[in-house]
Amino acid sequence: MSETKKLTRKEKFSAAPVNNKKENSIQENNNWSNYYVWIVAFIAGLLYFNTVNFDYALDDYASILENRSTQKGDLKEIFKTSYRYGSYMSSDELYRPIPKLLFAKQWAFSPNNAHVGHWMNVCLYAFLAIVVFSFCKRILKGNLLYSFLACLLFISFPIHTEVVANIKSVDEILAMLFGFLALNKLLDYLSGKKIFSAIMAILFFFLSLLCKESSITLLAVFPLLVYYFGDEKFKENIFVFLAFIGITVFYFLIRSNVYGIVPIGTLPSSSDNLLVKVLGSLERYTTAIYYLGLYLFRIVVPYGLTFDASFPQLSVVGISSIEFLLAFVVLSSLFAIAIYGVVKKELYGFALMFFFITASVSSNIFTLIGTQYGERLMFMPSFGIAFSAIACISKFNFKQAPALLAIVVLIYGGITINRNNVWENNYTLYCSGLISAPNSARTNYYLGNYLIKESNLAGKSQPDQNKILNEGISYLKKSVQLTPYFADSWDQMGLAYMRLKEYDSSKIAFVNALSCNSNDSKINNNYGNLLFNTSQPDSALFYFEKAFSLKADYTDAINNIGSVYGNKGEFQKALTYFEKSYAVDPNNIMTNRFLGMTWKNMGNAMMAQQYLLRAESLSAN
Repeated sequence: MSETKKLTRKEKFSAAPVNNKKENSIQENNNWSNYYVWIVAFIAGLLYFNTVNFDYALDDYASILENRSTQKGDLKEIFKTSYRYGSYMSSDELYRPIPKLLFAKQWAFSPNNAHVGHWMNVCLYAFLAIVVFSFCKRILKGNLLYSFLACLLFISFPIHTEVVANIKSVDEILAMLFGFLALNKLLDYLSGKKIFSAIMAILFFFLSLLCKESSITLLAVFPLLVYYFGDEKFKENIFVFLAFIGITVFYFLIRSNVYGIVPIGTLPSSSDNLLVKVLGSLERYTTAIYYLGLYLFRIVVPYGLTFDASFPQLSVVGISSIEFLLAFVVLSSLFAIAIYGVVKKELYGFALMFFFITASVSSNIFTLIGTQYGERLMFMPSFGIAFSAIACISKFNFKQAPALLAIVVLIYGGITINRNNVWENNYTLYCSGLISAPNSARTNYYLGNYLIKESNLAGKSQPDQNKILNEGISYLKKSVQLTPYFADSWDQMGLAYMRLKEYDSSKIAFVNALSCNSNDSKINNNYGNLLFNTSQPDSALFYFEKAFSLKADYTDAINNIGSVYGNKGEFQKALTYFEKSYAVDPNNIMTNRFLGMTWKNMGNAMMAQQYLLRAESLSAN
């Protein structure tokens, strides 16, 4: 009779039958997770598929189409200069090298092809949907249905059209993409305490900052995430948070000191942000609170969406106004609910606090930014609204909620696909602005400015050109009627009258523009052109030189200075300025042409031919 061997605890565990039912359940859950991931990515792409054949629009010009730095694609220059460096704009205090690098690569791959940029936006948006779904799944403890619904609700918000349908706004997509990758890696660290996950979280956060400055608000989200999903090991977590602060300090050193970017704190123009005019008053805060309430309303109820809502479409409101009072009651109630939820560690508290934190900078409540209103600014904050809705459904177990949400998403999706069409090109966008915001000085300016552009007039008969110029002037006139201190509208009106050869009216418009903003390089240069065209070269030279002093890389102004000297027969001086212009932008057609003509006038046929042939080659391309 053989003796039965007694098994140890370890052997008993090893010999125990496998729970196939549990393993199958996990496998099935993973399979469903894969399905959901691809579904949200597909729907995100589908919502914006009709944008892939759109043209450049709005800020795409300053960032890509009219930006020689982007087109040059010099990596060092991109990382050592401000975001809009290389465009006609005098200056900016934005440092976003990663989006600009992406634009440069798109241009190198296929110059002057907006379709590449639109495809990239759609693909990145689909990838963002996958990352957001992963984050939701983590904090919803693996609940796939609610994670799917939260992600679906977020990606279908029609307020996102300004981001995905506009190439320039890839900075918003990238900032959120890297930000949520950082959040996911921080969750990895909190669950496993692996230092590599913490390092990756810090790296992704740094990349998010390099895409858009408002990502700094995530610094307040990180401790909130630790509070909700971390353990009690305070020392380990505080070191990670200090590392996030350290990389932020490093970012600002790069931004402000190393490359000499304009320091933070410079006030924007009052034509860009009306709140500058009421700085220091109570109305500055009541108006900002009203605007935040309006953002919230348009996230949930996509009525009145517009690419611009400048003064006086949106005006200052006082403490007794119904707009402020309604916004204050709603926002303060939600904030109180958020505080209560955070104390109780309820997910709706995290979601609402995420909205308030990430919207804080863009709201103009705490600091004034470069615009009073922009729907793109609610891109990341809107996630908090979507997730708070799902968190409430999850907590109270509304059984009919998935079906109702499906209907909401279908409605949102239809509105999104339809609204995309306004971003097809500048003309469709600006015309839509006159419908959605007819009393905005800027929407009237945009359409007027578009109509009078030489590119819009090219190929048309003189009577047709005059008709279009007068139509453009009518919109510019309305713009200055709405906002008399809007220098850009006066400036473009001066250009339009100059093209009509109505020089007296042109002078009046330019003088008004300079009285609004005498330190705008573009206005000084344009007024100099008028003076030059009316045989006042010495006066013209004064304004050209002032434009050059205000913007040292302004090739139009440099060439104009050279032209004045060339017209006087001072060819050596003219050559000096044309060479300065060439050093800034060797691919400038007019610069090469001016150099060729100047060398010809100086009797150097070989040098003249070299530059004139180069000008022809650049023009042909």
